[in-house]
Amino acid sequence: MVLEFLSGSVIQPLAHAGNHFFRNLATPEPQHYTRPRPLPHQPETRDDRQHMELDDLAKKAPVWAAMPPREKAAILRKCIDELEFIAYEGAVAACQLKGCVNGSAGEETLGWACAIGMIRELCDSLEAADGPGKLKLEGGELPAVEPFPNTEHKNGKRVKVFPRGMYEHMVFGGMRGELWLNPEAASPPSRAKTLAENKSGGVAVVLGAGNQVASVFSDIMHLLVNENHVVLCKFHQINDCVGPYLERGLEALRDAGFLFVSYGDVGKAQKALNHPAVTKWH
Repeated sequence: MVLEFLSGSVIQPLAHAGNHFFRNLATPEPQHYTRPRPLPHQPETRDDRQHMELDDLAKKAPVWAAMPPREKAAILRKCIDELEFIAYEGAVAACQLKGCVNGSAGEETLGWACAIGMIRELCDSLEAADGPGKLKLEGGELPAVEPFPNTEHKNGKRVKVFPRGMYEHMVFGGMRGELWLNPEAASPPSRAKTLAENKSGGVAVVLGAGNQVASVFSDIMHLLVNENHVVLCKFHQINDCVGPYLERGLEALRDAGFLFVSYGDVGKAQKALNHPAVTKWH
């Protein structure tokens, strides 16, 4: 009876009023779509320059590997300031690259926001590594999930890693990310402690060919912080027009000699991968 009353006496009159209101609104004029002019490719990096930069990165690799975590975080926080300043221009350039309609830079801007969020979380971990080596996990440790049927694999404890903080809970409501740890993982788990203990290093090449610039950022940051490698990022010609924005955002790393961005065809990438100083590629 209550549902019948609501549907008959309340909802229907409101629906009729809404139809009358929206019917009298002016219909916007259709907009003619014109594909944006393609952005020019970046000038190709000279072979001798790329070779020299890889030699310099090899000299900088042990410096980065031995650098205290808090000093690394200080450099990365400079990158955050610059990325926040340049993000919208980079998003607009990516829209031009993909032929998006003017004013539709929201999705691309979100990619830059995700990259900034990732770097901020890495800074939190690095700064915690110089302290007690622990970073508070929202929700703490969770009990292990039972093994999947017909498998011998045993799951360790779980930790919630996403969303974190008020902003992520508001934007990504209903979503949840967990890490399922191996049974032999440290307890309590601490990514900060792991970062502090990682003293190995090397030179990595990132082949930046993703259609989302955030994926290139995340590859570079993972290799720098989690793998402790200095990086040469070789952009693919399909998306090299966004390379200067990445360079601008990460100029603190570039100016310190821990990152170099290279441009050119597939031959340029092959020469980078075959350089004797390169120890890893992604």
